[in-house]
Amino acid sequence: LNDKGKKIDSIPPMEVIGPYGSRLDMAKWVIRDQIMPTLQRNRVGIVNYAGEGFVQYDLTKDYNALGWVMDNWMRIGQAPGGGSDYASGLHIASTLFKQEGESGKQKIILLFTDGGFTGDPIDLEQVLSDIRQAGIRIIVIGMGSSNPVPIKLYSNEGQFTGYAEQDGQVVTTAIDEAACQALVSLTGGEYIRLDPENPQV
Repeated sequence: LNDKGKKIDSIPPMEVIGPYGSRLDMAKWVIRDQIMPTLQRNRVGIVNYAGEGFVQYDLTKDYNALGWVMDNWMRIGQAPGGGSDYASGLHIASTLFKQEGESGKQKIILLFTDGGFTGDPIDLEQVLSDIRQAGIRIIVIGMGSSNPVPIKLYSNEGQFTGYAEQDGQVVTTAIDEAACQALVSLTGGEYIRLDPENPQV
């Protein structure tokens, strides 16, 4: 619905995961509707990641531009590579802070993840060490259903094309709470579980 209550688009129910759509949709909603309104006059940037991390938007105070980018450019399948290498995403995020130099302000990385990790554990250990030394705080936001759901596949244009399969069986995914907690223990940060039924941070 738009702001006047008019229906502007519809998605087949079978293509929607949870009350807010995909996990990416939920993350964008949390960033735009809950986090950004509390951070006025603070700079915010976005790093997207799959098999690799990349800068979706540099640190900025222009929240209108940031919101437009999330609405129009952040879609499933746009991040390079496959899998979930948040070590690469964290490295790129920390690089954004390094490029800014010392500002005297607290630096925080919000990592949205279901705990699944396909990168190199050695790379993760190194990037977490670098982040700690730089005085950057990490808040891990655990996303995903506790019950396994099928992994959806999308075309380069963002269209739903089916479900991932292995050996003829549909592959499912669920949040890995233990992995999220382990990540927090390595960072000395904080863990927030984003409940799909009540997505408040």
